[in-house]
Amino acid sequence: MDSNEFEHDPPILSGGFAIKGYVGPKLKILFYGSVGPEISVTPYLKLEANPLATPWWTLYGGLEVPVGISIEIFSHVFGGWV
Repeated sequence: MDSNEFEHDPPILSGGFAIKGYVGPKLKILFYGSVGPEISVTPYLKLEANPLATPWWTLYGGLEVPVGISIEIFSHVFGGWV
């Protein structure tokens, strides 16, 4: 037999936000004044909050170390990869 019954899930309200702040030095070494590696060490704090979660806020801390290559010609940066 066919049935015309159905079920549904009620809507769920959610919301939250995250803030991340950081500061740190950057080291760039250019060979012949134009191409070279760059590295930065960046300590950070990140706050995530969601009033509907338990616990409603979480604080993270960490250290990011991006490494890349920088290309400078005539004192203008033409490309960089991190």
